[in-house]
Amino acid sequence: MNGATTDPELIEKYDEVYADGEEKFWTFLPVQERCSILTNVDLTGKEVLEIGCGTGDFAAWMATSGAAQVNAYDMSQEAIDKARGKYGTLINLDFFCCDPLQPACKPASVDVVVAVGVIEHTENPLDFLNDIQDTYMRSGSILAFSCPCLLNPRGYVWGALKYLFDAPMSLTDKHEIGPGWVKETAEKIGLELIKQITVDLSWGTAERMIIDYARRLPKVFPDMDPEKIGRLLEFLSRDMGYHKGDGANAVYILRKP
Repeated sequence: MNGATTDPELIEKYDEVYADGEEKFWTFLPVQERCSILTNVDLTGKEVLEIGCGTGDFAAWMATSGAAQVNAYDMSQEAIDKARGKYGTLINLDFFCCDPLQPACKPASVDVVVAVGVIEHTENPLDFLNDIQDTYMRSGSILAFSCPCLLNPRGYVWGALKYLFDAPMSLTDKHEIGPGWVKETAEKIGLELIKQITVDLSWGTAERMIIDYARRLPKVFPDMDPEKIGRLLEFLSRDMGYHKGDGANAVYILRKP
């Protein structure tokens, strides 16, 4: 198995993030992603494995939403220590500081595997998915994972700055994962894509996109004139909320009442 993130610098970075307080690092927590998984995956009486559990909030949520057992894994000892401190009394929830995709930390097959905001940080996303389905999924098992969707204004700005100017748009993301890649990869490794759900609309196209970039861009371009960043944010916010996801030009037909 070789699909997991084994970059020691990345693990060290997350230890720093959790030690300092994750709310200082991420602009927003993945609440809508987690809600969507709970809404679309029946956890009742199921054995669940979570990869990249962080400080345990979603693992605890699943453990109290009908799951029979949740085993949650993270490679950051800081995260696991905080998770155990918050949720260690839940009898159907256990936390482990190790990589479940490595032989030394191999759990048994389960009904549901969950990975929220993990695949984009792995060394090899294809191997990551293949290792999960080959090792931990039995017939009928479900894999639910989430990652950034960049098919929106936020993503277009992200890509332009990254690929034209080598801007470090994320300190931890290694890959951009798109719907086409997921569908093709699922077919290649023998999984069926049964549902795709888009969440966090305002993060991709509206208010939260502006908040995200107002916080991110000064860090990405510390020597940039703040007025220039302000002009970009003003441009992005000008028609905020009107993005429809299609068409390069707009036709307007007006009538005088």
